[in-house]
Amino acid sequence: LVRATANRGELEAAGKACMAGLERHPTCAELLYLHGLLLAQGGHLNQAVIALRGALYLDRALAVAHLTLGQILARLGERDGARRSLRNAGRVLSQMPAAETVPAGDGECAGRLAEMTRVHLALLTEPAAP
Repeated sequence: LVRATANRGELEAAGKACMAGLERHPTCAELLYLHGLLLAQGGHLNQAVIALRGALYLDRALAVAHLTLGQILARLGERDGARRSLRNAGRVLSQMPAAETVPAGDGECAGRLAEMTRVHLALLTEPAAP
């Protein structure tokens, strides 16, 4: 419900549905991940980082949370943390068959997300612009 609502562009309603879900299921890693995504889309990057780290505490194998956390940390200028998160995403994704659908990945396959992770990581290994 949360993802479908967000995909329709109804971010406020998706946020409310996500919070309601978290009240009922506070240890659901996927809901915490979605909460982090919604926070990031709303520009609340530091809060998104907290939510994503919570999701990863609950499920270290949630590749999309590692990937998203890496992207957000990069936006915040935390390059070392971003690289670490992206390497973790790559490690999780490399253990999956390339054609396998990634959990909580909105239908994306492991191979495509692994390639996206490699690209983001390569961009972060380039020297930072002055």
